[in-house]
Amino acid sequence: MKKIIIFSTAPSSEMGGISTAVNLLTAELNKQGLSTTNITTHSPKNGKIKNTFLFISAIFSLFCIRYNEITNKLPASQAYVHIGPKGSLIRKLILVHLAKTLGTKVYSHYHSATFENYLRSDGYWKKALLSICKRSDKNIVLSNWWFNFFSNHEVTNLAIVPNFVETTPIIKEPKQSHSTEKKIFSISRLVQEKNIQLVIEATALLPTNYSLRIAGDGPYRSELEKLSQDLNVGHRIEFIGWVNKEQKSTLYLNSDVLAVPSSHDSFGLVFIESLSFGCPVVIGPNPAVKAALNDLPGVYEAQKYSAQEIADSIITATTSDLQSKMLSSACQEKYGADAISAVLKNVFSPDE
Repeated sequence: MKKIIIFSTAPSSEMGGISTAVNLLTAELNKQGLSTTNITTHSPKNGKIKNTFLFISAIFSLFCIRYNEITNKLPASQAYVHIGPKGSLIRKLILVHLAKTLGTKVYSHYHSATFENYLRSDGYWKKALLSICKRSDKNIVLSNWWFNFFSNHEVTNLAIVPNFVETTPIIKEPKQSHSTEKKIFSISRLVQEKNIQLVIEATALLPTNYSLRIAGDGPYRSELEKLSQDLNVGHRIEFIGWVNKEQKSTLYLNSDVLAVPSSHDSFGLVFIESLSFGCPVVIGPNPAVKAALNDLPGVYEAQKYSAQEIADSIITATTSDLQSKMLSSACQEKYGADAISAVLKNVFSPDE
């Protein structure tokens, strides 16, 4: 049986799209009869010291696995390495080179919008990223947009494996009651680049029957809470912190629109999650996100990163006559686990 070691941020953290993406990938690989071992290299719940020991432990685990395989004359496991920016890039640079030295085949999967900045520069980060690309047996990106971008920087052995969603429950119409209240939902790590501040400003421009729930946490939260009060819409906005899988699903099902006009996303897992539950989405003019959502119904793009554009898009989304079942079906057809299964089988094929 083919064995794959998955090196990534803690998949059990439920803090951000990466943990969700890794859990789905692991489950789908297991369905295909592949044996997986998850090794955590970093956890957002830990401080620097704990994470340093966690990474050292990951390296030790790799050595132990390879020692056992070599001693018992077993086939070498293969490594799937989730690559993130900054500290993650440094950790994975070490892991990829070490794994290759130990005779392990490496699949590197690139999930960060920051890589666009790295590859457009000429500094250390570009060199580190390209070093990983050159040492990896397969470089996996999220969309055609990223495939072309990496190709233009002479990265080879590319494959596309997008984020994907689980099979969702049957969406029944109507999703909402006959209430005139309109519920906006935003979910992300609360940093400035996600532009949740623009959603708050847009809420202030919308009729008073529009309310906003914001899930997630991060260093920008206090500024967002202050902005809500300064604009006198604090009574219409609820900050609910990180939510688990079940809570998130309920929020998608009971919201009229998801609004995350992020200027810093490489794909945007939350968008396809929302669509899979029949909830339309409002995005900003982010080319990577637009490429991922191309041709899917229920996607409304603000042409500029401005509160008025976002407010107008929210109005359009919440007054549309598109049926939730149609949004869900179209998303599942393109990004459901069943649809991506063949892609994964091809990339991780035992016959490669």
